[in-house]
Amino acid sequence: MNNLQLKMLREEKSLSQSELSRLSGVSQRNISNWENKKSLPNILELLKLADFFQISIDELIGRTNDYGFIEIKAESTLSIEEKEVIKAYNQLDPEDKEIFIELLYSMIKKKTP
Repeated sequence: MNNLQLKMLREEKSLSQSELSRLSGVSQRNISNWENKKSLPNILELLKLADFFQISIDELIGRTNDYGFIEIKAESTLSIEEKEVIKAYNQLDPEDKEIFIELLYSMIKKKTP
């Protein structure tokens, strides 16, 4: 399973693959392969990318905690509906979670000019 969040993170920073390559020290070919799910990065490459984006490797690979669940903190300001969506998401198997996330990003991209 490849749930690498690289493309989303790169696009959030409005970077091309070649720009990310230059800034992070990771080859553009590898970035393309990872985004197209043709291969997976090794641990050193994950470290470079996590350092570049200032996130943990867990966040980079789409894990929200050790068990892949989204945690709802007691002081959360989420609505009841948002909490229900998170609870439903946590019940999905890993492949369905990946499909859900891809669908969600697809829907967001449609609405973004």
